[in-house]
Amino acid sequence: MFEIKEAPTNATKCDWCKMIIKKGSIRLRFAPSKGYNYYWHHDYGIKYLEGLLILLKKGDKKHKDKREEDKVRKEAGL
Repeated sequence: MFEIKEAPTNATKCDWCKMIIKKGSIRLRFAPSKGYNYYWHHDYGIKYLEGLLILLKKGDKKHKDKREEDKVRKEAGL
């Protein structure tokens, strides 16, 4: 499940840049059915989703990290 909303506290770190997501700023949360929740600043969440979309169109179904998402976005000219 993906969720976009304001960060309720100053306690969450962005999984992309490792900086604190400030209270009141927009964040993207990915909560898989099991396991760890992922949080991103708004801009980094968009980058992650763009890269994920490209990979899904290619038929790749494995979990990707930041470097791989960034690489496919650059290859696509985003």
